[in-house]
Amino acid sequence: MGGLFGKKPKAPKIPDYVPLVKNQAAEQQQFLQKQTEANRPDQMTAFGSLKWSQDPATGRWTQTEALSAPQQAALDSAQGLQTSMFDRLKGQAAWDGGPAMPTYDELSGEKHGQRLAESLMARVRPQQAAQQSQMQTKLRLQGLQPGTAAYDRAYQNMLTSHGDVGAQAELQGMLAGAQESRDIYNTQLGGQRQGYEQSMQNYMLPWQQAQAAQGLVGGVKTPGFQGFNTAGEAQAADVTGATQQGFAQKAQLYNQQMQSRDAKMNSMAQLGGAAIKASDIALKQDIEQIADEAAYNTMLSLIPISWKWKDTKLPDAGISAQQVFDLVPELVSKSADGFLQVNYTGLFGILLGAFRHMAKQEREHGVL
Repeated sequence: MGGLFGKKPKAPKIPDYVPLVKNQAAEQQQFLQKQTEANRPDQMTAFGSLKWSQDPATGRWTQTEALSAPQQAALDSAQGLQTSMFDRLKGQAAWDGGPAMPTYDELSGEKHGQRLAESLMARVRPQQAAQQSQMQTKLRLQGLQPGTAAYDRAYQNMLTSHGDVGAQAELQGMLAGAQESRDIYNTQLGGQRQGYEQSMQNYMLPWQQAQAAQGLVGGVKTPGFQGFNTAGEAQAADVTGATQQGFAQKAQLYNQQMQSRDAKMNSMAQLGGAAIKASDIALKQDIEQIADEAAYNTMLSLIPISWKWKDTKLPDAGISAQQVFDLVPELVSKSADGFLQVNYTGLFGILLGAFRHMAKQEREHGVL
């Protein structure tokens, strides 16, 4: 079987990964150390500096930043002012809430209304007195005397008219007094609002000054430093991965070779099984015996060859299907993928005839 199907492939040796992993881990650690050192250079700017230091015992790194002398002085001054502002706030009393709200007094404009009503009546009283004198003269000329019904009725109508004028003046005075009360309240309310705002402003002033002092601290220019990444250091080689990849490729090639070898052996086994199952004479017709000499001549014309398969590169030996087709075409068929294949079981029958012919020749010449 070994000669027919070629030399059995040798399985690749499994690499010893333990030393590879250890060596690669050590190289990786050295790489990380160099990379860390490269990423932490000391830096200097016009506003300050950045320095790194490493503890030789623990390997831990410490970053130290420092402001330049002018920036540090500005920061100290701003912080001192901020501290004084905060101390001032600690001693500040609680806000008193500002002036109280005014109380609305609906009678505050009463005198104003009375003065208005009196002013109106002062203008109409002379007119009313003149009307009263004219009325008395007119009634006497008409012959009407006080106490008569006609005289009293005319005189009463005049007094009623004068009373309506007085009532109208009093009403206007009441309305003017109410408006005066509202104006007085609004004026007091405006004064209270102004006092409230001024009180709030006075209370918030120290807080605003403290906030401004805090802004001075934040306004001090701090240095900005550049970040680094790998800083040009080459990464450690992945020796373990490369070894694993090489082993995987060898294992893949070995598996392909074994699969090809197994497939050929299975094909031969299937051919042998098919020959056993199909050898019953009851399944055959048009049976003819192959002449031993013809079988011998056919076998003499077949030339054995050796080769390597294109897909697996495995060596092999046998015969060419094209050569068999030229001599015994009934033993050659075409596979599903279009390649010629040989019926080795049928070829065995011809080989048996050739052997019989050789045996007869030896017996006739007295060899056997």
